[in-house]
Amino acid sequence: MQKVKIFMSSATGEGLEELEQIINKWIEKEKIEIKNISTSVRLIPSGERASLTSEITDQFIVCLTYESK
Repeated sequence: MQKVKIFMSSATGEGLEELEQIINKWIEKEKIEIKNISTSVRLIPSGERASLTSEITDQFIVCLTYESK
């Protein structure tokens, strides 16, 4: 049976590196077989980027369709 897992990170160099590590660790731990990968970027309008605590960045989203081995 196929399942879906969604991962999200900031669309920055550091965010993508961290996302890659998280996904790779998950794949190794769960021993899954990827069937399909889709990606999307959620762009934050420039007027909404600044918050009281920090700058909000665009988001990179990865959707994996997989099966457990």
